[in-house]
Amino acid sequence: MKLVRPLFFILSFTLALLAGAASAQGTEPAAPHAKAPGMIAAGSDSTCLVDGTGAVYCWGDNTFAQLDVPADLGKVVQVAVGQRHTCAIGEDGSVRCWGNNEFGQTDVPAALGAASRISIGSNATCAVAGGALRCWGRETDGQLKPPADLGTVTDVSIGSLYICAVAGGTVRCWGDNAAGRIDVPGDLGAASQVAAGNEHACALLASGAVRCWGGNGAGQRDVPGDLGAATQVSAGLLHTCALTAGGAVRCWGDNTAGQSSVPGDLGAAGQISAGRKHSCAATDTAFRCWGDNTASQSALARYPGAAAQVAPGSAATCIVSSAGALTCWGSNRYGQTGVPADLGAVKWAAIDAVHSCAVREDGAVRCWGDGSDGQLDVPANLGTASQVGVGLSHTCALLADGSVRCWGGDLFSGQANVPSNLGPVTLLEAGGLHTCVLVSGGTVRCWGDDAFMQVEVPGSLGAALDVSAGGLHTCAVRLDGTVRCWGDDLSDKTLVPGDLGAASKVAAGENHTCALLADGSVRCWGDNRFGQLDVPKDLGQVSAIRAGANHTCVLVADDAVRCWGGNTYLESTVPGFGKVEAPSPSLYLPYMARP
Repeated sequence: MKLVRPLFFILSFTLALLAGAASAQGTEPAAPHAKAPGMIAAGSDSTCLVDGTGAVYCWGDNTFAQLDVPADLGKVVQVAVGQRHTCAIGEDGSVRCWGNNEFGQTDVPAALGAASRISIGSNATCAVAGGALRCWGRETDGQLKPPADLGTVTDVSIGSLYICAVAGGTVRCWGDNAAGRIDVPGDLGAASQVAAGNEHACALLASGAVRCWGGNGAGQRDVPGDLGAATQVSAGLLHTCALTAGGAVRCWGDNTAGQSSVPGDLGAAGQISAGRKHSCAATDTAFRCWGDNTASQSALARYPGAAAQVAPGSAATCIVSSAGALTCWGSNRYGQTGVPADLGAVKWAAIDAVHSCAVREDGAVRCWGDGSDGQLDVPANLGTASQVGVGLSHTCALLADGSVRCWGGDLFSGQANVPSNLGPVTLLEAGGLHTCVLVSGGTVRCWGDDAFMQVEVPGSLGAALDVSAGGLHTCAVRLDGTVRCWGDDLSDKTLVPGDLGAASKVAAGENHTCALLADGSVRCWGDNRFGQLDVPKDLGQVSAIRAGANHTCVLVADDAVRCWGGNTYLESTVPGFGKVEAPSPSLYLPYMARP
């Protein structure tokens, strides 16, 4: 399990995007088309949908708890996803918001009334109730003060430091005027919908035509000449999408993340939404997203079924089902949760901060994600493998003959340099920058970075039943069931509770440690900043345990998976706790708040 360095990089990158990216979170979708039994909303680095029963499902970046849908939300008719917060309109018109509230953007006015439309930006929210427009949150350029003569509003869209609305068929925009984005064309004509992006805005006219104005650095306002009549328009950061009267989805503008490349097999859609760098659509048979997937915001996971193995990583998790199907979710900045379509059935998998690997049923090893240190370069003569382990920059495989082969980065003291005198190995564990194995007979051997003496196996350890390599510490279960830990003692993660009792398995994370006890219960110690010590009380009998950087996962009765702890990218929210009832009955997504 894995190291502080990669998770820090991921969080820093995400926060940098949040601070520097424009607030074009994706225009909130118009009311769903008749053929779409739900709606989908693409945000900055996350996505939410409302299914045919009115239930809300969210996935992607959860840095600000913007995906932790209130359990008592009730049925929803519209959801809007921003950069740091999320809002929804209930079937009674009530508005609920959650996530970051630094500027009061989730504090819904008490006297708002029943809302018909809602739109949110990075730090602000607007709602239309009874034809009146109300906005709240952070105001920098007067954008939260609608013009006094605005009139009855039917649509609203928040862009980056500006707002546009449709009132009496007229489009009005106000706030910051970078790139002329609030300069509505004088000859625009009557409109039914408006979509505000980063530096451009678009309107759907009564005639079905789409007109755009403002910035055009990526061609985001260049409406295709052959678009035809449209029923919806949605503006992302630097791209635009439109839904035609025939159900076709067209996107144009920036395509650096594939956000404008509509899948050829999408079919007729009933509703669309353009996010920061990804796009989504609801058809009569499925929800689909494409484009940027660094936070898994474009990945709609399917329920993995009964699990044979669970593999938590730095900010992501993978499950190998009993049928050999591999499902991964969580952070995907390096493509580490993007399971290759042609992978086939697998029997073992491992994921870390930047890459993932799996052992196929035929014993072949396949890796994907970041390979800048050669960690994806599986040796051509590797042979048949039974297990695989991944660290920060290296990969190791346990072969059928009991030998171990490693490759990739060797930054600190040779974590990929396998000792020549190991003997037959029965268990392989790759830590952040070190590797450990359990040799036949119970001997524990470790090698690699020893800055905190994490590879210095205590001479008094004796034979072991299990071993786990964490970020900067190592733990083992002795034959008598006692647990020993060594290495970095930050947060007391190596300080085994004196009353722990007999254990059968141990799991070392970044700054926490958990043990599976002989009676099937779980006990954890060390850092609890992310709730990694808060073991669910209803787990029941546990059969296997693994620790990610800041979260822990277990197998429980009926081979189900339960996870707890860090949930920044919903890595602790197991697909299958919520099922999308429509339009795709077999689609499962992380549901509501962390289980």
